[in-house]
Amino acid sequence: SYTENVAPTIDIESPESGKVINSIMHVEAYVKDENIGDSLQIFYSIDVNNGEGTSLLDPITSTGTEQDVSKVIDVSSLELSENRHNIYFWVVDRKGAKSATIKIAFTVDRTPPEAPILIPDKTEPTNTSVTVSVYYPDDADKKEIKIGDGDWVLIEEVTDDDKIVVDENTIIEARATDEAGNESPIATLVIDNIDKTPPEAPTIKTSATETTGSSITATIEPGKDEGSGIDRTEYCLKGATEKEWTTYEPDSVIKITSKGETEICARSIDNAGNVSAIARKTVIIKSSSGGSGGSGGNNNPGNQDDNKDKDDNKNKDNDDDGKGDGKDITEPGKNVPAVGPVDLSIFVSADKSKYAEDDIITLELNYKNKSGISVSNVVVKAEIPPYTMPVETANGAISENYIEWKIDSLKANSSAKIQYTLKVDQLDKAEVNSSVMASITSDGTLINKEDDESKTIFLLYSDRYKDNFHKKYIAGYEDDTFRPFNNITRAEVATIMANVLDIKEGVSSSRVYTDLSESHWAYKNIMAVTEKGLFTGYLDGSFHPDSYITRAEFATVLANYLQLKNVEPERLNFSDISNHWAKNYIEEIYRIRLIEGYIEEGARLFKPDSNITRSEAVTIINKMLFRGPLYGAEVPFNDVEEGYWAYGHIVESSIDHYYTRNEDESETIVKKETEE
Repeated sequence: SYTENVAPTIDIESPESGKVINSIMHVEAYVKDENIGDSLQIFYSIDVNNGEGTSLLDPITSTGTEQDVSKVIDVSSLELSENRHNIYFWVVDRKGAKSATIKIAFTVDRTPPEAPILIPDKTEPTNTSVTVSVYYPDDADKKEIKIGDGDWVLIEEVTDDDKIVVDENTIIEARATDEAGNESPIATLVIDNIDKTPPEAPTIKTSATETTGSSITATIEPGKDEGSGIDRTEYCLKGATEKEWTTYEPDSVIKITSKGETEICARSIDNAGNVSAIARKTVIIKSSSGGSGGSGGNNNPGNQDDNKDKDDNKNKDNDDDGKGDGKDITEPGKNVPAVGPVDLSIFVSADKSKYAEDDIITLELNYKNKSGISVSNVVVKAEIPPYTMPVETANGAISENYIEWKIDSLKANSSAKIQYTLKVDQLDKAEVNSSVMASITSDGTLINKEDDESKTIFLLYSDRYKDNFHKKYIAGYEDDTFRPFNNITRAEVATIMANVLDIKEGVSSSRVYTDLSESHWAYKNIMAVTEKGLFTGYLDGSFHPDSYITRAEFATVLANYLQLKNVEPERLNFSDISNHWAKNYIEEIYRIRLIEGYIEEGARLFKPDSNITRSEAVTIINKMLFRGPLYGAEVPFNDVEEGYWAYGHIVESSIDHYYTRNEDESETIVKKETEE
């Protein structure tokens, strides 16, 4: 039987409100009509709710109970803008009775994520494993990795910290897929610097193997290496002539004059640190009997060596291959410490920027002797910050508040590293801004001491404390817009940094900028951050308040805020800044993980003279302040759509809010009144 005036019903299980799609929408619904045998037609419309719509699928016949409906809608032909939209669903029976209309909000996003960034921990030749850090874009919903000829797999199936350890040369590829299903370009890193094969042993050539009274000379031909190439060849002397392992200078001549038996040893070391087998050769210088005349002067001619060189038995030293102009190395000689100025450097870095209670902090100290002489009694120190305790100290000695490593000697122009770990103890507050300062000293007169100390920063936090508070530092424009795609000006950055520093009153400054009047809207803020040392202006005395700030200038402001040093980096990570005035500051904020740059055609670029957008600026400042992104809050601007990649960072920076910190280090807003 048919019951009049009973409208059908529809419930939508999928998509959920707020869904982000590329072009395909999966619809899962339930329809019900109490009139058994009734014909039901499901309709939908997009952005228009006027009762006119498109049929979702062929009519279905009611069973009087809930019936499943599944369908895929392809919206690609509708040319919807990349923005927020609404889709409406309703069902009509054959008598025209219509259900309530269900409205579902969704966002169209056809913009693929940026390619992941693959960063090896070492690019120079090595005979150990290479650890590759994989940095996925913030909007990555699915993170995949491919190693060599293997299949694409989720990175969490391979590692829990987005770091890949490889023991042999290979190719690593990474890609990201966002919530909408857009796939990023594939990032590719070729690992070709692993070399575990030692070189061939060197060849020792001598003027003779045995003489009577006369000296013997030797030269060394380095071993062959088809991998990373020969870095150096070393030799030592044992027996009548003694010498510790010493670097052999190419084409030099070793002169042996001591009577008796001397063993010459040589080894080649490749650029990866592999050491060849040791080549050995023994030579003998006998004491001359003298005076008897013998048998017409026909003394023992000596044994032929590997290259058929013979002693001429005329008390002359024959150089190998007839060369007599090689550099003489006189043996023996006592080791005397070199005297001269000593130039050292050290850089400290942490593996993350935020750590919860009980987390392990992995710190790395990269130190170097930049002098042309070997140095002795090297001491490396690193602070143990409050609320942490040492775990693995790499044989360092623990003092009350620091760890100390003593290194007997460090060769000229050589470098080394120390890796150690700390554990985060229980905190007595929600968050602690923490840091580690490291230093290096040695015997001798130290010069260029600016890079003898290095600092890294990180946040310690506890999830045992709730309702933490963050104050906004950016306000937007009078028309309630944020203008996320606009480049940010120098005056706007100065104002942000004044807010970050919480400068409530104008700070006076003796500096006068030729193009800045007191009537400028940002005058007091510019003067305040100038006095604090964040900005200095240009050489001609101008400030250019309304000019867009460059990426290099922005990096310098952040480095000044963090009190990082203007020191030559341990190595250049960006290929486009080698001669740039801001090179040192750029590398410093890279070291503390504030920036990543761009990967283009296999090279890491910073683009120092390009501008930076307002979205990019607040995202980086939030990272510097260990803030955001913030979820569960509504952005106070009419031109920032939910689903925009920087939405969480923009809302983090633009509203006062209480929050709790999530396991992924993001924040969720706590709904309560904030102080004005």
